[in-house]
Amino acid sequence: MNARSKLGLVAVLGVIMVGVLLVLRQNPNQNAPLAATSTVPAVVASAIPQSTPAATSIPAAASTMTADEQRVMDIILSSSPQFTTSSGDCFRILHSEPWCSVVQDARQITRPEWVELFPQTKFFLAAAKSVGGETSTTHNLLVIEQNGQRYQAETFDSLLEVNQIVITEQNRELVAKAFALITLKDYLEEQIDFTDWQAGKWESGYTLTMSDS
Repeated sequence: MNARSKLGLVAVLGVIMVGVLLVLRQNPNQNAPLAATSTVPAVVASAIPQSTPAATSIPAAASTMTADEQRVMDIILSSSPQFTTSSGDCFRILHSEPWCSVVQDARQITRPEWVELFPQTKFFLAAAKSVGGETSTTHNLLVIEQNGQRYQAETFDSLLEVNQIVITEQNRELVAKAFALITLKDYLEEQIDFTDWQAGKWESGYTLTMSDS
């Protein structure tokens, strides 16, 4: 990635939550999904080995997932012994661990912004319920794959690079939207609309560090 594109990426990511305002069209009778507790690690590239042993899969008779979706489900289950598909297993896990997460399914999803920017990338969303102590939360896990590699919000610059995307004045808003959607994994089941690009300033939970090389 050349110096110009790096500077452009820094500028875009610095104003993602500034230039893009999100309107979530949610069912008024349905509460927004709760964020995962801080003790539950996200399933991200750094947490999932690129070569993992096969995990116990959901029985074929009970699964309507495609082969790719089942493979991603197995990756998630292999990423931590505290992930399971059974509530019964979760009770057993909680005897020795502070939390347990029951993963319900995994399915491939898409968004127009992703299709336009990353046509070769696959996005999977898995629903999970995490239990720890006296609390439980429902949340989504986002798995992003391309050419056998997995990506996350913190490695978004690498995803741009592997897709040979150089940030320009013409595509910077599209890049910002694509990144914003990746950070909103708990809301990807909802209809998400973007308002007009506007100026503003507030804190973002993501910080990217890029080298000069």
